[in-house]
Amino acid sequence: MAPLRLPAALRLTPEQFELVCAENREAVLELAANGTVIAMTPTGSETSGRNSRLVMRLLLWADQ
Repeated sequence: MAPLRLPAALRLTPEQFELVCAENREAVLELAANGTVIAMTPTGSETSGRNSRLVMRLLLWADQ
């Protein structure tokens, strides 16, 4: 499947963004406050490990 390509000047309403997401379920997208679409890149193993440690520390703090 080809990557989703959108014009840089494109601005979407939340309703339009919802339609784009429904048609591109595999894409990880965010809608900025100004209506631009941001394609989120997947995190790598280093970032995932760092996030896991952060969540673990948060849970340990919350349990105390």
